[in-house]
Amino acid sequence: MESNGISTFHRHKERIPLIDDVHPNDSVFSKGRIRPSVRARGVMSNDPVTYSIEAHTASITLARPERHNTLTGELVRGLFTALDRAREDPEVRVAILTAAGDADFCLGADMKEPDGFPSRALTEAIRLDDPVNLSQTWIKRIRDFDKPLIAAINGRAVGGGLGLAMCCDILIASDRASFGCGFAFNLFAALDGVNYHLTRFLPWHKACDFAFSGEVIGAHEAEALGLVNKVVPHALLMDEVQKKADQIARMAPLGLRAAKRYMWGAYQNDLEMSLAHSEVLAGAVRQSADFEEAMKAFAEKRPPKFQGK
Repeated sequence: MESNGISTFHRHKERIPLIDDVHPNDSVFSKGRIRPSVRARGVMSNDPVTYSIEAHTASITLARPERHNTLTGELVRGLFTALDRAREDPEVRVAILTAAGDADFCLGADMKEPDGFPSRALTEAIRLDDPVNLSQTWIKRIRDFDKPLIAAINGRAVGGGLGLAMCCDILIASDRASFGCGFAFNLFAALDGVNYHLTRFLPWHKACDFAFSGEVIGAHEAEALGLVNKVVPHALLMDEVQKKADQIARMAPLGLRAAKRYMWGAYQNDLEMSLAHSEVLAGAVRQSADFEEAMKAFAEKRPPKFQGK
């Protein structure tokens, strides 16, 4: 067990270059390599975040169910550490973010931290001197994770918990899940990226209603609005999420990272900038060994064997 807020079952120190750092003329993709799959074995832990790897999937779990998986400095540190490890591990192609317990995914910041809100421990975990900018800093750290991130929403996602969920790329919800802003009530409107994402995920009038009213909506309504990808029976949540992770993990690792960067870039940029960004990413991928393998596998009508380099 470690002192950085995370219990981990498998780790190493290798690092591969980030797709952001790649220019089409670089040959850095030749440096990565994939090690044989390691099956993680769970252990009991009192840490607020647990981390495990099975095959090519990292699982990150918020583990404070007795406090509704609310955010503290220790939990945020553990979350950052888990994401950094999944980013740096060439074995990991996709990550799952979920929470312990049957009631709550995350209800935002822990308002009962001993030194107030935002707590000193929370601001220090995010390495931020100005608490006013706390929400934009920690949310950006999560959204900048450069591999596909699936949220398994097991219960209530409110306030900062909703912001955390919407930073993920794919949201699969239990039929027991519910969603709410919660900010207008406690004067923290527009924090944690919630309003930014709502105005992009939902029609304007729906986003305004959701933000202004403080209404909490159920999983099926969230699905109908387009807030989540899919709703499944609670008992089947992790099975369904794992199926999606397995499907994604069969894709080329470098292609996945390039696709994620392109999707988020297109989400924020106009067409001209998006096309330019895609050319840079595609140029880097075309120089990889995995690209050559994909072309050969297609010609030979066989499944590709990707190595992440």
